[in-house]
Amino acid sequence: MEGSGGTYLSNEIFYRVAVLRNHLGLNGTLKSGHLHVPILDINDLVKAQTDTLNVKTIIENAIQGL
Repeated sequence: MEGSGGTYLSNEIFYRVAVLRNHLGLNGTLKSGHLHVPILDINDLVKAQTDTLNVKTIIENAIQGL
């Protein structure tokens, strides 16, 4: 099954929030978004730590862009 946001639930939720935000006339004042992050491989702790730091950096940069 595929909805308006594709096959991912997060895409569907983001799409519906964007439609509602636009419908309410808040497009210029209410920012929204979402991130897809990698699944951490707990069997490779070095890679998991690197992925975690990368996600942390992405979130910090996204917050500064608000």
